[in-house]
This record gives sequence, structure tokens and C-alpha cells, in this order.
Amino acid sequence: MKGQFFLISGVVVILVLFLIKSSLNLSQIIENKRNLEVSIERKEFLNIKNSLIRTVEYSYNKNETEKIINYINYVREKLWGKAVELNGILIGLSLKNVTANSENIMNFTVYNFLGETIQSLNLTFNSSSQVFSNVADGSSVNGNFTFTPSSDGNYTLTLNYTTKTENKQQEIQVEVEIGKNKFIGFFDLRMKSMRTENRDEFSKVVETS
Repeated sequence: MKGQFFLISGVVVILVLFLIKSSLNLSQIIENKRNLEVSIERKEFLNIKNSLIRTVEYSYNKNETEKIINYINYVREKLWGKAVELNGILIGLSLKNVTANSENIMNFTVYNFLGETIQSLNLTFNSSSQVFSNVADGSSVNGNFTFTPSSDGNYTLTLNYTTKTENKQQEIQVEVEIGKNKFIGFFDLRMKSMRTENRDEFSKVVETS
């Protein structure tokens, strides 16, 4: 009986050790899989960011803001099928035929893809303000500001917006150069899944003709 007991005990100990080892390996496998998925999503986010920058460059003189919005909507739809959200906000600014000591116009478009309605949106430039309300997700507002530069200089566009979950102020630098035309694209880009969240704010400036 003693021999059988020790034999059974030995088998039980070996089985327990095997299960512990297997459990540890399984935990490590699960953790490695999660880290790999997080790394892949980060790379995908960076690819989207770089593609947005290239879209600005390739849309040179060809309805820049419209091309960017079309790309954002395309990517959002593709990611949604993988249970990944792409949200954020786009500000597109266009300066044409900037002339010293004359009244110039800066056109703007604000595209909301935050995933929720912007309840209040205020833009301020060169001491002038424009206010919008109830800007739905997937929609945009347009307008323009006038200014009279005497020489090259840096201006600031201040954006304030409020949603149900967020109240934010954003300042966008606008470098004005006499005799040059420019398009400025500013992005607040966010990608969220069940595993991780990536976010970045960046601008791309191109000279147009």
C-alpha cells in the first residue's frame, strides 16, 4: 500500500508541476500575443498618420480638404469592421495670393470625426471670431477670416470646442509669407481598440500655386 501511495503521490506531484508549467507558458503566450497586437496597432496608426501627410502633399492644388476628408472616411469605415475606432478633428486652412498692406482672405474648413457632436465650436483669428453649434460627427463647417499683413509674420488660429465628453482649446500656428500661397492641415488623430489607444496632433504645410 505504501508503495502505491508514494507512486500515486509522485504522479500527482508531477501532474501538478506540469499543469503549473503549462499555465505559466499559456500566460506568457497570451501576453506575447497582446504585445504583438498592440505593436501592430501602433504601426497601423503611424501608417495612417503618414498617409494623411502624403494625402496633403499629393492633393496639391486639387481640393486638399476634400481629398483628406475622403481618405479619413475610407479608413474609418475599414477600421470599424475590425472594431477599431478612428476619431479626431481636421482643420484645413488655405491662403491665396497673400499681398502686403492689402486685405487678404484665409479660408477654413473644420471637419468633425470625433465620434460625437460638437455642441459648441469657436474659432478666433486676428481678433475676429466665428461660432458654430451642433456640428455632427462626419460633418464640416466652412468660412473665412480677413487680415491685412504688412510683412511676413506668424499668426495664431485658436480653436475651442465642447462635446459631451470633452472641452478643448487648440492653437494652430499660421506662418504668413507675402507672395506665397499655402495650405495648412492640422490633425488631432485618435485610434482606439479594446487593447490600446493611440493619439497624435500634427500639422502639414504645403505651398500651392
